[in-house]
Amino acid sequence: GIRKIKISIYGEVLRKGSKVIYANTRLNDILMDGGFTPAANIRNIRIISKEGAQRIIDLLSFIRLADRTQNPVLEDGDYVMVDKLDKTVTLSGAVKYPGIYEFRDDESLESLIKIAGGFLDAAFLDTLEIIRFGSDAKTQISIVKSVAAFHAENFRLANKDRIVVRLKPEYLEEKIVTISGYVKYPGPYKINEGVTRLSDIIPEAGGFLSRGSLKSAYIVRESGESVYDPEFERLKGMPRKDMSDDEYDYLKSRSRQRKGRVVIDFEKVFLTKTDDLILKKNDQIIVPLKKDFIIIIGQAVFPGNLEYHPEYGIRDYIAQAGGFAWRADEGEIRVIKGKTGEWIDEDDIENLEPGDTIWIPEKPQAPKFWDVFKDSLMIVGQLATVIAATIAVIVSTR
Repeated sequence: GIRKIKISIYGEVLRKGSKVIYANTRLNDILMDGGFTPAANIRNIRIISKEGAQRIIDLLSFIRLADRTQNPVLEDGDYVMVDKLDKTVTLSGAVKYPGIYEFRDDESLESLIKIAGGFLDAAFLDTLEIIRFGSDAKTQISIVKSVAAFHAENFRLANKDRIVVRLKPEYLEEKIVTISGYVKYPGPYKINEGVTRLSDIIPEAGGFLSRGSLKSAYIVRESGESVYDPEFERLKGMPRKDMSDDEYDYLKSRSRQRKGRVVIDFEKVFLTKTDDLILKKNDQIIVPLKKDFIIIIGQAVFPGNLEYHPEYGIRDYIAQAGGFAWRADEGEIRVIKGKTGEWIDEDDIENLEPGDTIWIPEKPQAPKFWDVFKDSLMIVGQLATVIAATIAVIVSTR
């Protein structure tokens, strides 16, 4: 059989201690079997023989570049130490594997780029920046050259260097918008940014289908989704009882706001040829199904979707839905506009539109008889106690 040997593994590994392994086992086999901690320095692994000789192994070179010299066969009595990460360099930008790398003494920029998988096709090689600490270890300096110039001088890295590889400006950058919903040919479409308008792109998609709703159509723009609102974030974590009425109204309004939604009236753009919009890359144009109905939710006898009639008012639709249910709060009816999501009081509605929702809330829950009885009994008992005490005081003073 194959001869067995004994080795020891310590440091930033998950399985420390002495191990008996086959004599032809390589470093990668034994370390990958046990695993590393997140702080492991796998580019500076020390192997100390039983005679005291030490080798420094860059296991990442074997993993990334198949450098077999960095994956040696272990020998009997070897002591393997995986040190904790300390000295590092940071590589960011247009390389295949950006990140924080273990620093190796006397390492060149070229060798680190190879370890990181090389440059991306979009890398701007005319200018590469290295940000380095000065001799006082406090101030930072920038070294800016072309990649060719750095390689020509075999540029050596230093601890805590930050290497920045820029992208070519607008290199192979797609300027695409997406049209979905009720158009003839939904899908991605090319635009000329700053030039192409909404009215230009819809004809390319074959125009609107008859079932598509211009009234409810909308655009979502990527830039609108990253706007941070600290007041909204603060209020989201606050109990209602701790809010002022204005704060609560603001929270409700912001919660109903649709992120990234662009204010645009498709009917004006395509029917009256006004208020056209210049498109931006990654815009999403959504044309939903035309809603030829009004929605009733809440305390109606038969809530649901009702056919839209231009001449109908709110009470007409409620009557069509069977009237108010017995728990309906008839004075607190709201309409939720289908296009904007805005909540409007019944008295403020000028006209209903297809897709609008009529909400009939429930009356506040009345106190239960037993709770009222218990509270009344407690009050009567307290009054009786006060009266008895008063009488006792009067009697004692006679």
